[in-house]
Amino acid sequence: IAFAICGIPFIDKRYSRNEFRLVKFSGLFPYGHIPILEIEKGGGKLVIAELSAIMKYIANAHGREVGMLRDKPLESAKVEEMFSVLSNCHSKITDSVYEKNDERKREKRTKLAEDTIPALLLAIEGKLGENGC
Repeated sequence: IAFAICGIPFIDKRYSRNEFRLVKFSGLFPYGHIPILEIEKGGGKLVIAELSAIMKYIANAHGREVGMLRDKPLESAKVEEMFSVLSNCHSKITDSVYEKNDERKREKRTKLAEDTIPALLLAIEGKLGENGC
């Protein structure tokens, strides 16, 4: 999403569960999980792992023109707050994806769909309103 906001072309590579099992320990994924960002650098590729590091790279490299990178500390903290909230939500969703017990998975997904995500979206909407967005 951050690349799209910045107007930067990118390839969104998705893996099925079976595909990822095959490539997980190929050396491409430094910590054995996604997300990663591959960057063309000096004729080779550089891999950045972890969502917060990827988001900070995108904001620092491309975000100033679209308001993702701020010069004022309070504005910067507000942007970082949104990154962090979305990262925490991502973690909760990921937890439900990797739950092996079908009943617990269903419970987690139901809670996400009925409580966690709607409450989070309302909170984000309120915070964006407070920030004049």
